[in-house]
Amino acid sequence: MLLSVEVDRRTGDDIRNMAREFGVEDRFRLLRVDGRRCMPAVSKQLSGGVKLSCCFLDPPYIRDMASSLLPGLLAAKDVWDDDALIIMRTPDELNESQSGLEFLGRRRAGNAWLWIFRPPQPANPGE
Repeated sequence: MLLSVEVDRRTGDDIRNMAREFGVEDRFRLLRVDGRRCMPAVSKQLSGGVKLSCCFLDPPYIRDMASSLLPGLLAAKDVWDDDALIIMRTPDELNESQSGLEFLGRRRAGNAWLWIFRPPQPANPGE
């Protein structure tokens, strides 16, 4: 399943049209929800043990918007595949050590950065 979260109607329509053009419309869902509060809605869309393996976030370039998304991503423990990646594009400096997510690195992307995280791995019961 391909899932996109977009609160802006025009941008959401553009994303839906791209899914149609790429021929993946039948596997695509668009949620019109604010990204800061989207994880419960995302969780409801997943069924049959389906988990997210990759999440790309490109929040509006509003100061501290990107960092405001991190707690919701961390709290949604039930939606992530074991090797999931979370990639966020933002010009902001993020405090990766306080996000609770595992920081994997960052790369320059034009006037912004791509921050790469992984959800925390579940504790190994054998340890």
